[in-house]
Amino acid sequence: MADYGRALLDYNKAIALDSTYADAYLNRGYAYSIIGNVERALRDIGRAAQLDPSSYRPYAYRARILASLGETQGAVGDFSRALSLNPSSAALFRRAWRRAVQSRSIQRRNR
Repeated sequence: MADYGRALLDYNKAIALDSTYADAYLNRGYAYSIIGNVERALRDIGRAAQLDPSSYRPYAYRARILASLGETQGAVGDFSRALSLNPSSAALFRRAWRRAVQSRSIQRRNR
């Protein structure tokens, strides 16, 4: 099992060394999303998108989180942006969208 607490510490160190390291923000955001800290995840992923606007990954990650939260408009916008940056990943984005929507419906049933 992954040690996300340790990963967060490592990403914090990387960001302290280079505050423009987009991948560190992106990966820290992913780790935050896994442990359920959505607010911090979205903030870090947004920062990664600011630092590297030509990368599709921050938009794809954020879209999955937004879709799982039921924020469809934001998710569609981010998936569209990711697809425009990486058109060869259309099938991947469709699968990610389905997983996010399924996750959302499972969360609703478990309430």
